[in-house]
Amino acid sequence: MTLAGLSVRNAFLRNKTRAFLTVLGVVITTVAFLFLRTVLTAWYASSEASSADRIVTRNAISLINPLPLSYRGRIAAIPE
Repeated sequence: MTLAGLSVRNAFLRNKTRAFLTVLGVVITTVAFLFLRTVLTAWYASSEASSADRIVTRNAISLINPLPLSYRGRIAAIPE
């Protein structure tokens, strides 16, 4: 009996519930990490694909409040 065989036998054959839960935890953690990386990549893909001279404006108070319509002319007057 080798050391590797003994460790595998003790880890997976003695307590099957613990071994199953450990493997399940590793799988769930890996899938969650990959999901989050995919979401972040998709989030930043639009900004990387846009042109460098693009101007982004937002209201200083909140993201929910739109900019006043009177700012349209001032924004349009900014040189490109």
